[in-house]
Amino acid sequence: MNGQKMQKRWGNQESKASHEQMYNAVISFIDEISMVMKDEVLTLDEMMLLLEEGLSDVNYSMIPPSLDHVVITTIERGYSQWWPKVFVMGLNQGVFPQSMGDEGLIKDKERQELAEAGITLAEGALPKAFNENFLLYLAMTRAHPIP
Repeated sequence: MNGQKMQKRWGNQESKASHEQMYNAVISFIDEISMVMKDEVLTLDEMMLLLEEGLSDVNYSMIPPSLDHVVITTIERGYSQWWPKVFVMGLNQGVFPQSMGDEGLIKDKERQELAEAGITLAEGALPKAFNENFLLYLAMTRAHPIP
């Protein structure tokens, strides 16, 4: 998404948020009037004066929209998007990608034989290693300049 489109999108969100806040304030004020006034009938001039006075104190707050922001996600969820800068935390030898070393109690060859016999087990060391290496590759290639 280019800068102009991002600015337009943020501008629309800001406008939407300000309209929504004002709408909620007006509706809330009208609800209060109806609770206080109950069955009392007001003239148009009295109603206008009441609305002007009540709404003159209405304020709304906006967090300034910014094109600069930080996205924090897991490595499994962040591979489908592009960002100008990517920081991958927790890359320690043996931690990520995890060194598989020992295959565990049931070896990969035995898992294969059990799978052929129709018994499904959790992934062995080899598929896990390929998956983690692939996720690492994806994480390291997500940085891409936004035009």
